[in-house]
Amino acid sequence: MGEDERLSNLETSYAPPALKSLLRTLAPDFNEFYREFRSRLRSDVFMVDQAVRYLVRRRGKALRPFLVLASARLFGKPSISTYRACLIVELLHTATLVHDDVVDKSTMRRRFPSLNHLWGNKFSILFGDYLLAHSLAAMLEERSLPLLDILSTTSKRMSRGQLLELTRTRRGDISEESYFDTIADKTAALMRACCQLGALSLGEDDGVQLALAEYGESVGIAFQIRDDLLDYTGRTRVLGKRVGEDIRDKKITLPFIAAFQHAGEGERKEMLALLRRGAKGKDISLIIQFVRSNGGIDYAREKALQYGQRAEKALSHFPDSDSKDILIQFIQYSIHRKK
Repeated sequence: MGEDERLSNLETSYAPPALKSLLRTLAPDFNEFYREFRSRLRSDVFMVDQAVRYLVRRRGKALRPFLVLASARLFGKPSISTYRACLIVELLHTATLVHDDVVDKSTMRRRFPSLNHLWGNKFSILFGDYLLAHSLAAMLEERSLPLLDILSTTSKRMSRGQLLELTRTRRGDISEESYFDTIADKTAALMRACCQLGALSLGEDDGVQLALAEYGESVGIAFQIRDDLLDYTGRTRVLGKRVGEDIRDKKITLPFIAAFQHAGEGERKEMLALLRRGAKGKDISLIIQFVRSNGGIDYAREKALQYGQRAEKALSHFPDSDSKDILIQFIQYSIHRKK
């Protein structure tokens, strides 16, 4: 699949006309990134090479490299350091997905069989480690302490977020504060780093990096809220996974938390019990209806919009430009996307 077609996956998920044209301006940058990505992962170990080929053919929308490139474009032409930052974040992100699929016992990823389903859990864990090792090697090649500082902090936050989510699920934690703490680390931390690295790669100062970091954190939270909403409002054919997957996995996300806060005591106990024991079949429909009828969908949408507004405010530090427009349009994509 060519790079322009890969970009179109992002365009068609939520496609304001301005975003389509602006994304095409990044196509040459994506070409550079993909060449480096493919070259970096080549291996003479047959199973590894097969898994790499499978991964490259079915890779996702590359949103994290997109954020690095779009952030760097605020200040000029991307550098070698920019493309290396893209490589690092994509390898780090992909490694976490491979490991997540093992932990979650997932059999599908982006409408195709997951690596653990095809090659088994043992190989998948080792392959995830292989990706992490390449990410670390690329970090060291930069010989940049600020880059290592950003990425080490990000890695700690991502690990903490995953552990928090596991703990919250096991305890049936319905605290909104705990939910936001979790998604900030699990999802937003890496998007924050991507935007900060884009500025760092072109030598921008700490103040500029911080403004972009705040943008990335806010848009990352909005992105995850939308992801959690789609588990209640999406369509399986569009999402590439079953609606209600979080419910099946006993995950308590913002739509459910908001509905729980507004429901009567009896209904709250009933729905929480259904969720905690792992809902199936008609029970999933009952929980979705409970969330809808108690305002959970509307509340989560409003929260996503609020974080989108925070992200746009962070960009107010920068003069108007095509590159800034790309980042603004990405906010709209994050809070309105269909998959």
